[in-house]
Amino acid sequence: MNKIKIRKNYHLGKFTTFKIGGPAEYFCMPVNLDEIIQALNFARQKGIDRFIMGGGANLLIADSGYRGLIISVKKLDKAVFRGCNIDAEAGISIDNINKKIMKKSLTGMEFSGGLPGSLGGAIYMNAKAYGGDFAGVVEYVDAVNENLECERLTGDQLEFSYKASVFMKRKELFIYKAGLALNKGNKKEIKNKYKNNADDRKNKGQFHYPSAGCIFKNNYDIGIPTGKIIEELGLKGTRIGNAEVYEKHGNFIINKGDAKASDVLQLIEKIEKSVYEKKGIKLDREVRLLGF
Repeated sequence: MNKIKIRKNYHLGKFTTFKIGGPAEYFCMPVNLDEIIQALNFARQKGIDRFIMGGGANLLIADSGYRGLIISVKKLDKAVFRGCNIDAEAGISIDNINKKIMKKSLTGMEFSGGLPGSLGGAIYMNAKAYGGDFAGVVEYVDAVNENLECERLTGDQLEFSYKASVFMKRKELFIYKAGLALNKGNKKEIKNKYKNNADDRKNKGQFHYPSAGCIFKNNYDIGIPTGKIIEELGLKGTRIGNAEVYEKHGNFIINKGDAKASDVLQLIEKIEKSVYEKKGIKLDREVRLLGF
């Protein structure tokens, strides 16, 4: 049995799509279930907090970093097919899993074309795009629970709703692996749908600057996308330090170069205050804050 390597004072900025964040007090990258359990046990024995980091696509880490253990799932990236279904570890990127799926002419994941981040993170927040979400394809999730045992969750146990899941409530659960249920389709049609969605993200300028994608959720009761509300208030282009409300998308905050997490947070709070005061709408954050 290999002993997991735990690093100290490990810089986190390179692990997030924002390219922002201070050091982790402790950091590790497990490669299998046994090392996951070792990492969780390390945090328990030390009496410290721990945080599971996926692709870092929806995360703002404080400039001071994180006191505790960061467990990166980056090396948990294996995937195996079961007919039309696929069993994949939490750290596999959405881009990588889609490439594997398209080679097999399997349909069901086209909505995630161009989505940054990892499978585990997408399941955690039930990522939604282009008329689909992960609730529609997840068959099961294997997670390590509070007893450091592997627990399988299926169906209603996953408690999927709009950009939410049971993993937001049961914070002790560590998503290790998931099964995705797909269907046979036409390879050309699948590729075209995937490419159209990925290209749409590129055309919106999502990848021109480091960002976390949408900062706020859309409120479907209002019927207007949050980005449009922010745009109507003339907030696009608003800047604090090197953090800026993106000119191409009102719901994005971009890192124009060495932006601080504190700049981004101030900008988030400025948007929230303006929208509430002028529109009477309380925005719901999509981005997760760590270490503040």
